Amino acid sequence: MLMRPTTGRSDTSVMLEEAWRALDKDPSKGLPVRRALSPKSLGPALVHNCILVKHTPDGYVMSLVGSGVTSRIGSDLTGKNPLYYVPPKSLPRAQFFYDQARLCPVGVWVECTVLYEDGVSGQVHTTIFPFLRDAEVALLALSERMSKTSMGDDDKPILPVEIAWDGDFEWIDLGFGLPEETPPA
Repeated sequence: MLMRPTTGRSDTSVMLEEAWRALDKDPSKGLPVRRALSPKSLGPALVHNCILVKHTPDGYVMSLVGSGVTSRIGSDLTGKNPLYYVPPKSLPRAQFFYDQARLCPVGVWVECTVLYEDGVSGQVHTTIFPFLRDAEVALLALSERMSKTSMGDDDKPILPVEIAWDGDFEWIDLGFGLPEETPPA
């Protein structure tokens, strides 16, 4: 059942939740499988702004980065750790959200503050949902630039320097229950 968000989740975040809920699920795990994630199933706007993240013994790795994300930052992040830009102070919180989404499993929406290479800051919202990839739980993440406090061209590609997972969050119940632990501050 889709629940209307109680926080500032965007329409795009809610659309991703609706698309996730409509995907065919593995009957034994109750999660969508990788082959179900496609431009047709998610819609082109979502696919271009999504990142697929797999868990490895060394941490998390972006296995696919949507063209919208790549063009927004002017760089392809495939193969990189999605937590690379997270400063040490908010790394435990970001790691917690990734781990809970994968292990619980649960969806999560988080507000993040971004510092860009041109010295301005902005707001990015991240929505994460679990799926099955080769019998392992991987993550589908939507990253949306909500604002940028700059007089410059918002369409110009620009790299983030730091992404602090410091804002509000909302768990999205996928039928497996919600985490009992509180995220680190």
